[in-house]
Amino acid sequence: MMVLAIWNHGIWLFQMRGLAVLLKLGLLAVLLLLPAFAPTIFLLIIVLSGVFSHAPAYVRYYSPWHRRVVHAPE
Repeated sequence: MMVLAIWNHGIWLFQMRGLAVLLKLGLLAVLLLLPAFAPTIFLLIIVLSGVFSHAPAYVRYYSPWHRRVVHAPE
């Protein structure tokens, strides 16, 4: 789904919803390097998933680079 979102319009990478997914993938990579922290990292990934999946649209579509809510052009 991530590849489709980027393929359709790259703005997804600049929105908080895309940045959250990239952060979770980064945490999974850290998990491979530091297996001793697996429970903590796994819990952090679950919390991030819950926060961003239930966040309102103005949070998910907010872009830190643009400092405003951005949507893909229609």
